[in-house]
Amino acid sequence: MIQLKKRLPSLIWVLLFISSIVQAQEGIKEIESLRSGTLPNGFQYFIKDVENPVAKTTMRLYIKAGFDHEDSLQQQMSHLIEHLAFKPTLHTPTSIKDEAFLDRLGMNFRDIGGTTSNLHTRYLFDAPPNHPKAFQTGLAWFKDIAMRLPLTSEHINQEKGSVWQELISGNQDYQDYYKAERNLEAQLFPFRQSYDQLSQHIQNFSHKELRRFYKDWYRPDLMAIVVVGNLNDMQETEKLIQDTFSDIPTPQASYPHIDIHSAQQKRSPQFKTQVWEKGFDPEKKEEVEYHWYIRQPELVNSLHTREGYKRYIAFQLLSRVLHQRLKEANAPALIGSAKNKDTYSYGGNPFSLALYFTTFPSKSKEAFQQIAMPLLQLKEQGVKEQEWKKIKEDYLKESLQSEVFYWNEELRDYWLKNEVLFPNKQKVFHQWVQELSIEKMNAYLPQFLSSPPKDIGIIAPQGNKALNFTEEEIRAWVEEAYRGPVPMYQPPKVVKSLYNEIQKEELPLVAYTTKAPAIPETQEIVLSNGVRVVLKPYQPTPGVGEQSIKISGFSLRGAACYSSSDYYSALNATDLVTHQGVGGINAKEIQSLMDYAEIMNCRSYIDYKESSLQAEGNLKHTEEILQLLSLYFQPVNPQDIDFDAWQKEALETRKSQKNIQEDFRNVIRKVVQDSAIPPSFNFRYLKGEQAILSIGKTEEKRSLEIYQHVFGKPEQWTFLITGNFKTEDVIPLLQRYLGNIKPTVQKLRCTPTRQKTFKASGPVKKEILSNIPMENGMYDASYYQEQKGKNSWKETLELRVLGQVIQRKLNRLRYEKGFSVYNFGGYGRYDPEVKRYRLYFQVACHPKELYPIQKEIQFIVKELRAGEIPKEYLKQAKQNMKRRYNVSYLKQHRQLHELLFQHLRYEEAWVPLEKYETFIDNIEMEDMVRLSKKYLKEKNKIEVIMSDEAL
Repeated sequence: MIQLKKRLPSLIWVLLFISSIVQAQEGIKEIESLRSGTLPNGFQYFIKDVENPVAKTTMRLYIKAGFDHEDSLQQQMSHLIEHLAFKPTLHTPTSIKDEAFLDRLGMNFRDIGGTTSNLHTRYLFDAPPNHPKAFQTGLAWFKDIAMRLPLTSEHINQEKGSVWQELISGNQDYQDYYKAERNLEAQLFPFRQSYDQLSQHIQNFSHKELRRFYKDWYRPDLMAIVVVGNLNDMQETEKLIQDTFSDIPTPQASYPHIDIHSAQQKRSPQFKTQVWEKGFDPEKKEEVEYHWYIRQPELVNSLHTREGYKRYIAFQLLSRVLHQRLKEANAPALIGSAKNKDTYSYGGNPFSLALYFTTFPSKSKEAFQQIAMPLLQLKEQGVKEQEWKKIKEDYLKESLQSEVFYWNEELRDYWLKNEVLFPNKQKVFHQWVQELSIEKMNAYLPQFLSSPPKDIGIIAPQGNKALNFTEEEIRAWVEEAYRGPVPMYQPPKVVKSLYNEIQKEELPLVAYTTKAPAIPETQEIVLSNGVRVVLKPYQPTPGVGEQSIKISGFSLRGAACYSSSDYYSALNATDLVTHQGVGGINAKEIQSLMDYAEIMNCRSYIDYKESSLQAEGNLKHTEEILQLLSLYFQPVNPQDIDFDAWQKEALETRKSQKNIQEDFRNVIRKVVQDSAIPPSFNFRYLKGEQAILSIGKTEEKRSLEIYQHVFGKPEQWTFLITGNFKTEDVIPLLQRYLGNIKPTVQKLRCTPTRQKTFKASGPVKKEILSNIPMENGMYDASYYQEQKGKNSWKETLELRVLGQVIQRKLNRLRYEKGFSVYNFGGYGRYDPEVKRYRLYFQVACHPKELYPIQKEIQFIVKELRAGEIPKEYLKQAKQNMKRRYNVSYLKQHRQLHELLFQHLRYEEAWVPLEKYETFIDNIEMEDMVRLSKKYLKEKNKIEVIMSDEAL
């Protein structure tokens, strides 16, 4: 039986905590357009009016209770209560998830939500501006959460399965390792609990324990509301909040202050080992993973002051420097690279600098010493000028946030973590980082790195020799490393160009011809070697990629040009060839150039019917990006290829990326005879178990030949370039780098492999047994129909809207029928690769619920064909799709690039961007019924089920 931990309330803890809050409150009252206060019962509120127009008034209810506040009988109770908030309550009798109810408020599912963390639980409600009814509903729902959630046994039983589904959905492939990692944290840190019996606990816990958690922790003096938006009448908003929450009863008893950071500082240094009992790769049984934690007591206790917060920023900068140093370190005793983390910002563990690395037991002492070296070099020698400039620039870029996001985060952290807050905080600290000299930064480093790691953890497979190491033995290794000599840090050579000036001059500006563009407002040229380039200079919508240039090239030559036995040799060809570099330049030099030129990615693939080469980076480094792309077309030298090294590394990488969801998608593709890999932002690559198995089916010589064939004929390639550039600046670079690519093969014919044309002749049901243990079953019901004539972009949009309607119908599986599901969805798609339309339902569920869920989906299909579609479902589906097709969204850099790429690749007619939203507006209910009758036919139906046991 799970033993109850004793947590006695401590009035001293509470008083100390309150006094520290007072220290942090200097300055908050000076912030313009901010109202805050504390009600007599302890409930706090923060109301911030922002200048710029915003689409929503964001409302956040915070409860200062999460996983760290659960005792051993209450594990996951904070999470389960968060789920129960979406069941019917006093003011939301059909539940806050009722689509019709939300529609009347001008809202949808995206406007509500909840999250649970170690420190707190958060509830979200984003109301339309100037909508009093919606705002009042949000307050009423929050009040229901705060004091009168109907924690019925019926609701609890319905949601506990969903909680478990959520827990396994993100780590089902690594469940055993995930459990070992959580168990190590439970040993190392206060308030954490073992995951050993978690599944049984969730199934069998006492409902009284959940209600006790709610009673103990859902109290007004542990609650706060944050409201941010365009608030016309802040006084009225404040009064509404005061009136709503002031009558929550004041608790009579005090509560224990749970602070994992200070509790850890009081503990003696920790040394713990954790056995990874099963689920590990037998070939990696001899590997051991070490966790190091260097505590930061001075930081956690001073975040309520300006100087303390400056130290925290300096610590974040250190963590970034260390990340780069570890990535470039020459540490032969390690398997792969070491990783580090600032545990305050990420992960919710006690405030430490954490390091994680893997090695073998026999090399453990050497590994500890090699890992200590970057720490000691930073402590004694400081940061170097070239890395300091880059680290500061990256930090300043990433610290810029939208106004609403900024205030939600700042007010939360002020209330929850006691972080300093004052007028113009972002501007003040932004300026401080800009002016932070390398000398001042180096003065901080010895403070953060003053002592060796106090807390050490080990995760090793059962039977691993490292589990026998003693604490004295390992700490002696660490002390020896810290006493030894520290060699001078040698910065890696920075590669700023792949060509010197003489080599550049030897590349002539080749001729080109201008063509009539296939897409309006683009420019199209053909270089003298046949390379076609489409340029789209424009100002992207502000956001990700706004200041970047994106280049994608494609050829219609792929694995289909070769025999079926060459399939995996073709698909793995680019990975093999570029493993140690490309075009005679080694991988380290290429990575150095990418770091210098801010190239976010450069990647290539060969798929079934196409090949592609893509890169994205800073506009000012367009020349370096084109230099890099040109390397991929250089002749392949077999002497540069280490096939055995590629096999070993690819196998390790792909095993670490196992994904049952991808295995399921691969199974579906096999059933419908689809050899092409679905794209993700125009990129395609093998995933899941198929990616692992493909390595053994790749033949070196054939793979190199296929790569040379694909990249050996420049005239077969089309490139798309987008961004806020000037064509007169880019075209000379294209002439020099892409224009000078020489053909490396002469005769080249593509005779596509004859593939059976799949025709849905349903109903067909396929049950597939997974060779990987699964906690649940996966179900797909797809309705396929071949394209007749040219693809209709209008039908594709209608199909996507119908998919959104299906999603809303499927919500009843969880919110009305009470199935234990978390991941489920409805989708409508057009696949241009195989010229096929698809309407489908997908659900992950406990195997025992699979049959009744299938029956429920059959009912949904009948309802759709009969036109039984609530009008609010269609309205919300259209609104959701319009968000993805409004002009501003489509002009975001990556979105527009993807849209242009698809039209070039499949030679479809270009649709002016404004037409999409207009067409979606005009979709009617009869269109949904027409499509349902057209697609949702038994003869179109293919069902696929995957589980690890026969059903």
